[in-house]
Amino acid sequence: MPSLPPTSIDPPAAHAPVATAVSAVAAAWFAVLTALSPPVLDPGIRLAVMNAFATVCHQMPDRTFHVDAVPLALCHRCLGVFAGLAVGAGVGLLSRATRERAYVHAGGFIVAALIPLALDWTLDVVGLIPNTTASRFGTGAVFGLLLGALLIAALRTKTRVNPYAATGLQ
Repeated sequence: MPSLPPTSIDPPAAHAPVATAVSAVAAAWFAVLTALSPPVLDPGIRLAVMNAFATVCHQMPDRTFHVDAVPLALCHRCLGVFAGLAVGAGVGLLSRATRERAYVHAGGFIVAALIPLALDWTLDVVGLIPNTTASRFGTGAVFGLLLGALLIAALRTKTRVNPYAATGLQ
């Protein structure tokens, strides 16, 4: 089947610069370290950090790790997601095979990673099995690992955008 010639909106396949992926990994680790920092921060800075993370996490005291009676900036599950994201991004950056598998099977991996989260939450809500600190952190970490690998896969896998795909004019 003949294809249309490239246009200014049909870029050639390319990798994102390695620096972009490294920056994403660094940002993920910075977020994790910042979420862990409240116990060692001045109260004014601690409040700013807690408020910043409150936009993504409920920070319920009974579902948040504490160090010397000071809560971390993320609950158990969110901390697991953020930590998993940082580790998964690092693994994705270092392993081309991981990136390619994550990219090709992204939809299935996302569904598979959501199942433990959904089960942990649902079984607790319906009163069958209460979730625990370990189950919340663990299911969050599994999901975060996948998200991290997918993030790097999206940044580093060769892709070709076809602006005509939706019109059927390939």
